[in-house]
Amino acid sequence: MTQLTAVTYNLRDGGDDRRLARQLDLLARLNPSVLALQECKWWDRDGCRLLHRAERVLRMRGFLAQSNHHGCHIGLFVRESACTRVTGWYPDRAAPYWHALARLVTEVDGYRRPLHIVGAHLAPSSPAIRLAEAETFSLLTGPGHDVIALGDFNAIPATGPDPELGGVPRIKARRKLDRRPAQAIEDAGFTDAGTQAGNRAPTVGFTGPDRLAYACGRIYTTLPPQAVAGYQVVGADEPGTGPAGAITGQALAAVRELSDHLPAAAVFTLGSDPTAAPAAPPWHPGSRRTTPQHVCGQAVKRNRKDFFPGRNPQEGSDARLIRRRRESRHPELVSSRKGNRRPWWCRVCGSAVVSRWCRCWRR
Repeated sequence: MTQLTAVTYNLRDGGDDRRLARQLDLLARLNPSVLALQECKWWDRDGCRLLHRAERVLRMRGFLAQSNHHGCHIGLFVRESACTRVTGWYPDRAAPYWHALARLVTEVDGYRRPLHIVGAHLAPSSPAIRLAEAETFSLLTGPGHDVIALGDFNAIPATGPDPELGGVPRIKARRKLDRRPAQAIEDAGFTDAGTQAGNRAPTVGFTGPDRLAYACGRIYTTLPPQAVAGYQVVGADEPGTGPAGAITGQALAAVRELSDHLPAAAVFTLGSDPTAAPAAPPWHPGSRRTTPQHVCGQAVKRNRKDFFPGRNPQEGSDARLIRRRRESRHPELVSSRKGNRRPWWCRVCGSAVVSRWCRCWRR
């Protein structure tokens, strides 16, 4: 069994230097395994300086998906360790996404199925665009993997009572009181972790009487319902079970001063699935689609048993040669030798290495 903590948080205009420092300190104390940040404005400037700063503070590996509008980029962070690895990064800025959609493919030891982490930020004003974005979530699911989707969905959940309007302008309330996007996401096979845990605490609407209070930041998953071990909105009046239990007193009361959104956190329990087929190892050519970041230079002699999906390359007579080639970072060290008629073969794409380059490296 492996526990995974997922957190989503809207920084509100990227956060100035002083506010961003406090926000990152709060997130570091939550100790998330997976983190999605919205409105990462100016994070792509100066060589992604703010992204690298967040990586240092959080001690996580970060990825940035640039937004189509307003510079509201999406940041995805994963705490890589001995049991969690990132095998793919797929940002998507094509239509119909107003901002972008960020997707990471990870492998977790003890869990045979790949786990996809999706960061979303749906359209803030247009219900039609928001519905079109939500309908694309059916493309994220599949029989061979599980998904955790978290982000800012800018509309009320699919179930639950309608929030009180108060002094909210009528046109703004009409745009937010649209359950169709959330229903489309759940129809695609996702489960709302907050609804599953019985926690409907709002993440927005606490900054003034003209703000609609509802669960804007949410976490969805295709994992079984029993995998949701806890859910909590950090700084909300409604208690919950989550990673914020270690944050008390003044630090917890100051959460509402940092942004117009509150962080939402969910705890998942990942267990082994006996019905799932073992994932293809990264050295097998069949796993090329799940390993887009090809690491060339990992070439070995032509040997068909090394390409068998169920075989560990550390076993067998060629284990020492394979280990030496994998640890080498220089493609010229694995080029074919003169006078040797047996060519070298790339363990990533399976093509022959010609003049120091294989097929995936030439791409």
